[in-house]
Amino acid sequence: MDIKFVEDLKNSQMRATIKLEKRNLIKEERIRLGWLGLKKIVDKQYKCPDTHTLGECSNPYQKMDNNYDHLLEKTWVFNLIPKAKPKAKPKVILKKTSKPKKTKKTTVKK
Repeated sequence: MDIKFVEDLKNSQMRATIKLEKRNLIKEERIRLGWLGLKKIVDKQYKCPDTHTLGECSNPYQKMDNNYDHLLEKTWVFNLIPKAKPKAKPKVILKKTSKPKKTKKTTVKK
């Protein structure tokens, strides 16, 4: 089984391509792969880039079987969701307010 993960960050997609070897003899192991098997493979072997998170698969309903020639190679397309950049906190500039100086007034009585 040959597995390739190709990331296309411009289009925000990840393509998982799997190729199986043809089963020629009955005593060879028959491999059938569907969505659940692919999900396990992606969870174990694929590491998403730090700038994105792995989204949903756009074509999950495909099957593979090494008993048939037309089912030996399939590609699943996953969406990559860009992570939101944390918003910069606005800088708060506090103006220092000075209190008026208190002076003692002497009152003069006339």
